[in-house]
Parts: sequence; structure tokens; C-alpha cells
Amino acid sequence: MMNFKKTVLIVGALAVAGPSYANIMVIGEGLGEACFNQAKYGNSDRNALSICDKAIENGMLNKKDIAATYVNRGIVRSSRGDLEGAVEDYNNALRINPTLGEAFANRGTVYIRKEQYTMALDELDRALSLDLEQPAMVYFNRAIVYEHFGDSTKAYNDYKMASELRPTWDSPQIELTRFTVISD
Repeated sequence: MMNFKKTVLIVGALAVAGPSYANIMVIGEGLGEACFNQAKYGNSDRNALSICDKAIENGMLNKKDIAATYVNRGIVRSSRGDLEGAVEDYNNALRINPTLGEAFANRGTVYIRKEQYTMALDELDRALSLDLEQPAMVYFNRAIVYEHFGDSTKAYNDYKMASELRPTWDSPQIELTRFTVISD
């Protein structure tokens, strides 16, 4: 008969790193790409918001890029502290493209910031069931939620997955150093 070792994970305090956002590339030059860059580089001033507003309002983007631009503007809004506006943008993106994983992922991130962890977990699980450009960020954020719920094993596994998917990203590796794996 096979004897399986039971693994127990012990973890320190809840992850100190904040949740991460997943922006979406808009191809081509113009306001859509400019909005993407504002989100990508963490710009959240009035100019960044204005660029994204103009990209959505000018009518020059196809449906896919409009949905992506709503996600990117949502990131800018969230960075400005406008969490309700960010959720509104993610909802608008999902009305255009109901399978846009990044919209679910970023809505989950907002719910983490609002400490609505059950809603966050639902959104992050949904995001992971869809195509994502940056799944490592979603695994990282879901690990934060699992830690909040006290599920150290799932948190560890998601930090590990985030680290494997994006080995050059330090945040998951830093979080993993807080865990000690004990086997008996």
C-alpha cells in the first residue's frame, strides 16, 4: 500500500503586496494605444484619464479595441481611487465582449481593494477560465484572496503558479519566501 506524505503549509501574515492589474494591448497608433500605455505605466493623472476618455469617445476603434480601452481606462480610474468608475468600465467592456478575461480579472482586483473577497474570488476564477494575456497576475491576486480566507495551501500554489508563468516578476517569488513547507 502506498503511503502519501501529508503536506502542511505555514504562512506568515497576509501578503503585503497589493493586487496587480492586467492591461490589454491595443494595436496601432492613436488614442487607444495611448490609453493602453497610460494603464501599463501606472499613470493616473487627469491627462491619463482624458486620453482614455477621448479614445472611447472618438469612435475610431473597433469593438475589440473599445472593450480593451474600457479595461485600460478602468485601470487608470482604479489607480486614481475611483473604484466604482473602474467597475463601471469593466462592466462596459464585458457588455461588448462577455468573454474578456482581463475585465473579470481587473474587476476581481477592485473587489480585493474593497475587501469583498468572495466576489473577488468569483471574478478571478472566471478570469482564469478564459483566455488571458497575463494569467500570472490573476494567480497572484487569487493567492491574496486565498490568504485572506486562511487557505495557505491554495495561496502557496497560486503564488507558485504566478512565479512559474512569469519567472522574472519578483512579487510572487517574494511572497513564496514567507511560506515554509512541512512534510510528515
